[in-house]
Amino acid sequence: MRLIDGSTTIVQTQISRHFFTELESLRGLAALLVVLFHISWMHSLYELRIIRNGSLMVDFFFVLSGFVIYHSHRGRVTNFKQFLQFIVLRIGRLYPIHLTFLMVFLVFELAKYIAVTKFDIPSENPVFSINSIQAFLANIFLLQSFGIHSATFNGPSWSISAEFYTYIILAILLMITRKVFWLVVFSFIILFLSSSLIISETLSCGFVQCVASFFSGVLAYQLYHRIATLPGNKLYNSIVFDITIAIVFSMIIVTLSLPKLWCSDTIAILLFGVFIVLLTLNPKSFMSRGLNTKFLVWIGTISYSIYMSHMSILWVYTQLMRLVFKLPVRKFDNTNSITLSDPTLGLLLVFLAILTILLVSHFTFTYIEQPCRQRFRKISGYRQKNAIKQHQHVSKQRLFSHGR
Repeated sequence: MRLIDGSTTIVQTQISRHFFTELESLRGLAALLVVLFHISWMHSLYELRIIRNGSLMVDFFFVLSGFVIYHSHRGRVTNFKQFLQFIVLRIGRLYPIHLTFLMVFLVFELAKYIAVTKFDIPSENPVFSINSIQAFLANIFLLQSFGIHSATFNGPSWSISAEFYTYIILAILLMITRKVFWLVVFSFIILFLSSSLIISETLSCGFVQCVASFFSGVLAYQLYHRIATLPGNKLYNSIVFDITIAIVFSMIIVTLSLPKLWCSDTIAILLFGVFIVLLTLNPKSFMSRGLNTKFLVWIGTISYSIYMSHMSILWVYTQLMRLVFKLPVRKFDNTNSITLSDPTLGLLLVFLAILTILLVSHFTFTYIEQPCRQRFRKISGYRQKNAIKQHQHVSKQRLFSHGR
């Protein structure tokens, strides 16, 4: 099967709907790095460059989403009904947890109001100033990624806003382009335009950043598809392939460990795409096996809850240190940072905060995220078996027939 071939349509499904467990684990590790990036009190690891560049993990999320979402839905959005099903599924994936923690931060804002007006407890920021009614509405309608009250309430939710509208672009492309060739062409055009806007600083909002990274992931999947369907190719089962994965991973670590430059995002996105392709081509590689441990898979499973819950947990920890233990607050890296006399104590608090985040995330995944996804799947009328039956005319050749 050729990647760019006018006779090859998207509805072809030679590649099975394989679940990439190793990518799920990577998502979890990336979410924890974002947590460390957002911790505002001083600790022993604070100055590590790889943590200070933790914001690049959001680009990794976007690239990974492009890869996985296209893998899961290629050939399944061919008409308007399936388009609506896709959107409902995506809303069920993103919105319940987003709404949950938006409400949590609204409660925080109300608590601040009571603390200021009833008990004369000072607030770090004026109540309902940053987190205003207008900002609340922007969050309700997922408009934060367009520069509309972006860093308000649950700050990381801007990326959810960006992903949702990027999903719509992908769904439209899947619906109107029946041939892989045209999807690849349009993906390259979208990637070029969005990257140009970012580099030229003409329009550098979160949505444009997401579009560039997401469609890098879509194109990375096409590269993966092309290599995976080559007949008799055993290269990815060799020690050379393991070494190649290690080299690319080392390059990512080096990129994250260097001072951030104007081109850091572009380099990181390219490396993320290549790394995902290499990792998924051989799930038996030493790195894939390491990522398939139960603990890391669990972290990956609850990674979305980790990402969306962590700022609320860190807010509670910060207020406890500020108000209960009376620790001083200073301005550092444009944020209000708690000053700790002992960085080791800060590291202990980091451990406790992460433990709390994991416990809360497990709870929200079990009782909010997973049940809501199942409910929205029923609402959409989407059936996995019915979707597969649409492709019975395709050759029975499978992706993993090369001996994985």
